[in-house]
Amino acid sequence: MKKRASEFSNVGEIIKFIEFEKDIKIKLEAYEYWSGVIQLKNENQSEGVDHFDIYDLNGESAVSVKNGGVTIGEDYEGYDIKKRPLETKFYNWGSGEIDKDEFLTMLNDFINVESNDSDFNEFIDHYVHSEDYDETFETFEAENTREGCGQEFGVDDISWKVFQDINEFSVDFLLG
Repeated sequence: MKKRASEFSNVGEIIKFIEFEKDIKIKLEAYEYWSGVIQLKNENQSEGVDHFDIYDLNGESAVSVKNGGVTIGEDYEGYDIKKRPLETKFYNWGSGEIDKDEFLTMLNDFINVESNDSDFNEFIDHYVHSEDYDETFETFEAENTREGCGQEFGVDDISWKVFQDINEFSVDFLLG
């Protein structure tokens, strides 16, 4: 039976579940949900695409449009002038496997500092200190990782992107 760590009412229940399920696999899933501008991999190229000025979250120019010409910022190579830029929200995501014993050690260390009744979000806040899934993967020593950027979690359909504003950051573990 697969369950998400976030479904348990406290960390003590997560520990009991993992200890009871002997052959359990633990999968870390994390994402950043952004507002920004993207181009899709499967978008057909066409002539006469409307372009507009695009700035990143630091106010730096990613794409500049003047007198019909398009200039691409040095950190934003890969922009395709024959594809539409889309202002939208998207996922920058990753998933990977976590060692069961190491994860149990982290859970037990946490409840030794906090409490058995602490909830999952308190556990995440204890170990995750930024809204960056790469750092989260390092913290939990994820292996066999998969990552991408897409309009849905787990889908890698974006060929070019500019991050403008983070809307959400999420971490969960799939136990099963």
